[in-house]
Amino acid sequence: MKYKTASKSKKKTNFVFEDLIDYVAVSKNSQKIKPVFKTDDFVLYNNNCLDVLKRFPDNYADMILRIYPAACCGEPLSRHPARSRRVDKFIDSATEFTLHEAAGRRMTTDTAQLAVRRFIFADPPYLLSNDGFSCQNGKRVSVNKGRWDSSKGFDEDLNFHDSWIKECRRVLKPEGTIWISGTYHSIYKCGFLLQKHNFHLLNDISWFKPNASPNLSCRFFTASHETVLWARKDKKAKHYFDYISMKNGKFPEDKIKKPSLQMRSVWSIPTLSKDEKIFGKHPTQKPLMAAALLG
Repeated sequence: MKYKTASKSKKKTNFVFEDLIDYVAVSKNSQKIKPVFKTDDFVLYNNNCLDVLKRFPDNYADMILRIYPAACCGEPLSRHPARSRRVDKFIDSATEFTLHEAAGRRMTTDTAQLAVRRFIFADPPYLLSNDGFSCQNGKRVSVNKGRWDSSKGFDEDLNFHDSWIKECRRVLKPEGTIWISGTYHSIYKCGFLLQKHNFHLLNDISWFKPNASPNLSCRFFTASHETVLWARKDKKAKHYFDYISMKNGKFPEDKIKKPSLQMRSVWSIPTLSKDEKIFGKHPTQKPLMAAALLG
């Protein structure tokens, strides 16, 4: 199956999936990039996300979905991330960049059309590694995940977010959209920069976690949600939204969603279940339900 994209010379070119992998791999002035894992419709890179993003053609992606934090220091992890039984579980390391081409069904009143969408999974860090502590399985544990998750100070953190958001805008189609998830440690910087770069904000989703870890200090409210920003590149363009699936789909994990009623901007999704950690625990892994709703 072929996709059309625009090069810097504005000339239309056809890309098949394998061609795109070759396109990303080759660069005149830098090292060749090879995937660490690949199927017929999925590619996983263990590289600095900016190094990979810069190799993508302009106006290529329909959607950019932020799932797991990418490293701001650009250093690969020393150990491989937790693996999954299925590639589409979107398990990602701190510096991995994932390209996934997936087929989704867009339903109308009298027909079903197959809509093929390209997804680029890029990732801003939450910057939670601040020598604090949290609760895990009833025990006090450190929140530190590594240098990649540590703040470098307000200005440097802002500059990092600015650099990857600008690259995301370049590779997005005019009607393309971007999802960014985060906590208060990073999400407001990202929201500011989306507006700075003329993205059109569509929604801010509150992802409520009914089984979130308790607050051990007893001095603050228990952190039990993340904010997910959804924005479109061009305000005048028309983005894709599967309204029927969102309204009539079955989401048993979400106790807030009522059958056959519109999907609201508050989603109740529990944290990782045990069977989602059968290959190990990754510090930034998200539930499959979250990936299914966003994708």
